[in-house]
Amino acid sequence: MSGRHHGQELADRWDRGGPQHRRKNGQVRTIAGIVVGASLLVSTAVGAYALVSGPTCDQRLQLDVVAAAEIQPVLEEVARGFEAEHSCVSIETRIRPPADVAEGIVNMADRPDVWVPDASVWVDYANLRAQDGAAGESGEESTAEQVSQTALLQPMLDQGRSIARSPVILGAAADTVERLRKEGEPSWTMLIPGTAEHKRLGENTVLRIATPGTYASGLAALNVLDAVADLRPELMDAVRDAAFELRESMIPDERTLFDVVREAEGDDKDEKSDEKEKKGKGGNEKDEKKDEKRKEAVVVASEQAIWRYNRENTANRVIGIYPTEGAIALDYPYVVTATTATGRRLAQQFYQALTSPAGREAIHAAGFRTPDGKGGRGLSSAMGLRSREPARIPNPDAATTLRSLLQARLITADTRALLLIDVSGSMDRKVPGTKLTRAKAIVRLAEEGVRALPKGSEVGLWAFASKLDGDKDYRELVPIAPLDEKVDGRTHKDAVIRELRRLPRKTKGDTGLYDSVLAAFRAASENPVPNKLTSIVVFTDGKNEDDDGISRKELLATLRREFVPTQPVTVSIVGYGRDIEYDELREIAAATNGVAKVAKDFEEAERIFLSLIARRACMECEADQADESDES
Repeated sequence: MSGRHHGQELADRWDRGGPQHRRKNGQVRTIAGIVVGASLLVSTAVGAYALVSGPTCDQRLQLDVVAAAEIQPVLEEVARGFEAEHSCVSIETRIRPPADVAEGIVNMADRPDVWVPDASVWVDYANLRAQDGAAGESGEESTAEQVSQTALLQPMLDQGRSIARSPVILGAAADTVERLRKEGEPSWTMLIPGTAEHKRLGENTVLRIATPGTYASGLAALNVLDAVADLRPELMDAVRDAAFELRESMIPDERTLFDVVREAEGDDKDEKSDEKEKKGKGGNEKDEKKDEKRKEAVVVASEQAIWRYNRENTANRVIGIYPTEGAIALDYPYVVTATTATGRRLAQQFYQALTSPAGREAIHAAGFRTPDGKGGRGLSSAMGLRSREPARIPNPDAATTLRSLLQARLITADTRALLLIDVSGSMDRKVPGTKLTRAKAIVRLAEEGVRALPKGSEVGLWAFASKLDGDKDYRELVPIAPLDEKVDGRTHKDAVIRELRRLPRKTKGDTGLYDSVLAAFRAASENPVPNKLTSIVVFTDGKNEDDDGISRKELLATLRREFVPTQPVTVSIVGYGRDIEYDELREIAAATNGVAKVAKDFEEAERIFLSLIARRACMECEADQADESDES
């Protein structure tokens, strides 16, 4: 189902209406009560605002605001007006990519007083990361310090805390938009390879989307496709593959998103000029057909990005295409991360300035909508856009968002990984709620991860148990090599997947964890590749059971001694099952600046496993991390 009727169904099912907040009528008070109330109000106001107003300043109050690049000019404008009214306040607004800020806040590396990312997805990501850290991977109760740290990350994300909106739509040159509209209502399904709607784009159409693992606009497009698949089950499989099919369309820097439009328009002008000259010289029909096959361009972008581009490029305007299903919007949440009472109070006052009539006017003037969906005069046909807000498609829940982010990063990650898979006897146990054994389930996860890796990634595969290869607890099944490398007409990826599928038939014995990890670490360290970071990703369902091998103490000492910070090989471990000893896994991972995760179920194991394959280690492991490991 597609077209107008399908769009109406989506609009009906995603109705964004809701109860409106109304002011309650106050009770009638006496004149004396009013006077007392006014006196209290004045004294309270003096106490609250004395620090930010007054004729003299013993000390200027600082507010550090970090924001996405496109919203920062609005914040800067409002900040200057705020400072003019409050002489004792200084507000600095800085631009930083939301993905970087999310990591910095979680790691306590750079926490501003206020954070305004382009979308709540980054706040969800930061919160989930913080909760993972505070909860403790071993399931132990959180410490007071961890709970406090997590509480500080909790954002103010009710509907009222979004300061702006910008729906993510499609954009193209005017003649491309006209052609697409003649062929039917625009739909997000045009982005799904293999569908009839996708064919409307044509073979000569270049599609561009900002990398979803870094930019919320790209991630919004993938989430929209998932939402469409919920209503069109026949597209489910196609949507699952769409992210990987769209990989060639992804660009790493959103600033170059519209370059493809300029190039297509430039080619069009050059070809038309050439055609005119040829006709003057007696051009033929073959030349005319060649002109008809010129390149076109379609981009996925926010309304505000299109507005910004059109403001600066009056000659080659981009026209917004509003898919009939609706859109997911960038919502620009105002997140207070200040750690002091004064900082939080000042942040709240700045928020009030942003949501005041003057603040809303500044937001509209910069091509944004306010949270209620209303746009300013700039959202008009003159700027290639429309004033009416598209139907709102809800964002997915935080857990789904995190999974989408990890998968998106996996798609574009530059990976060199050695998979070390447990094939001990316990891997024959069934996974609750499925007909799969643990071995078959992890093979499916590993195969999904390997298939998702981009060109240029390198992967190897080992298995381990006890006495798997003579006295060795481990066996190399496939060495680390580029996935697209061919041997005897078969790619390395094919070889890895073939050996993965054989693993469930090899389960036996106990868990020889220590010897296997050390051997894999040394093998991966032998031939480092410049500009590629190597990770050993271990999956196990038990603790070390090899009494004839090295001890935990010997393993840790060796890993710390042989770890090279400038060319790191990290060991990261996924543990699953009742026999797991988290402290054991944590110490091993920490020795190489890796991470250890214990999954409660296989759905969580899948998320963790994918994230570890795509994980990038730091180039320099700080000394205090190593010292902390020594004390473990």
